[in-house]
Amino acid sequence: SNKLNAKIIYTSTDLVYAGYRGSYLKEDSKLVPISFYAETKLMGEVKIKSLAQNFLILRIALLFGFGLNHSKNHFMETYHKLKNNESVTLFSDQFRSPLELSEAAGIIKELIQMDARGLLNFGGCERISRYQMGLLLCEVCGFNPELVRPIKMEELNVKYPVADVSMNVDKLIELGIKPNSVKDSLSRLFKG
Repeated sequence: SNKLNAKIIYTSTDLVYAGYRGSYLKEDSKLVPISFYAETKLMGEVKIKSLAQNFLILRIALLFGFGLNHSKNHFMETYHKLKNNESVTLFSDQFRSPLELSEAAGIIKELIQMDARGLLNFGGCERISRYQMGLLLCEVCGFNPELVRPIKMEELNVKYPVADVSMNVDKLIELGIKPNSVKDSLSRLFKG
């Protein structure tokens, strides 16, 4: 990439953070990937930093929204179950900084156009659980909130429990990009 003067854009994950070291983690927070997926993403970050000078590494948060060609994802499965008056069970003790898919794509386009470089936490401004997101989905779409049931990770014996990988996105905001709230994003998705 250096010879071609090309930029490498690498998508990493919020899961490189330990998940038990507090909330709103900054880019320089301690990294303790606890799954193979997160470990390989961190290895990619390290390799890119050692080989390239012109790079943009995005530590991507939980993304939600409509998949391409009606592809299934957790968010859409939750939406359809609630729409069909079926109950859903969602983690109440895992916190992320979610970002809506189409907004994420637009932000990546903006970052490319402004020639952003370095390492950025790439997510929303909020610290929120999947359970809280489920309740917001009910509020926005008029679904019955009693269909959303909280569960703790320990109740399911989650192999790699990640309690809190909510991220500080101040560096993104300093670039003039302020992600929408989860509620606003849901309203845009379902109310136009």
